[in-house]
Amino acid sequence: MTSASKQLAAAGATKASKRAILDGISEGRPRQGPTTVHIDVTNACNAACITCWDHSPLLNEGRPSAWKMRKLALKHFRKIIRQFVDMGCVQSIILSGMGDPLVHPDIYRMIALVKRQGWHLTVLTNLLAADIDKLEQSGVDQLLVGVHGARPASYLAFHPGWTNKHFSTLCRYLRRLHAAGIRCRHVQVINHNNASDVPEMVRFGKSFGAARVNYKLASLYGGTEACGITAAQRLWLLRQGVPQARVM
Repeated sequence: MTSASKQLAAAGATKASKRAILDGISEGRPRQGPTTVHIDVTNACNAACITCWDHSPLLNEGRPSAWKMRKLALKHFRKIIRQFVDMGCVQSIILSGMGDPLVHPDIYRMIALVKRQGWHLTVLTNLLAADIDKLEQSGVDQLLVGVHGARPASYLAFHPGWTNKHFSTLCRYLRRLHAAGIRCRHVQVINHNNASDVPEMVRFGKSFGAARVNYKLASLYGGTEACGITAAQRLWLLRQGVPQARVM
């Protein structure tokens, strides 16, 4: 099947899927399976984000090495994709993990398998593990990039062990992806290290053409509670930080 034929087939499947969804709503029961599927492909990560429930150095009990090495084999990923094709209702895929999907040795093959079906693809990543040339050319539709800071100091505090070089690499990659027309959303998890950056995060996003900046107050557990925002920071965010961000 040619690329054009696949696109036409995908468009037809999308139209039929929308019709089935509407019929299901009308009848009060589902008529088909999922249209969007989220797949975790690896537990391994190149970062140790301070708020992470799996990789933070603050955890009272860290994950065992064997757990961190686990990843989805390419042959199993192929089988999953074939099953989704047979279902005939899937329209979009989200690739993520308990770690970063871009550290998976077969990630670009996985991306190609998804895009071969004409499906929309989103990848969640901190971006630092990217082969930026391959990522640019992969056909990925959207990246949700974990940034978690707008200045080197806050970015490095959120990512223990990283240096100014990592922050520079992030900025360089974001610039290239924007120039390539790849949609990027910036994800900003807020803790006491970066709370003061909340307004600046909007400016940072604009400077790299972010389609959106998503904020999330850190969910803390198992020892990571130590990096939560303070009462004073919460008050400042409510009175100044968030209002400033809204008008930037």
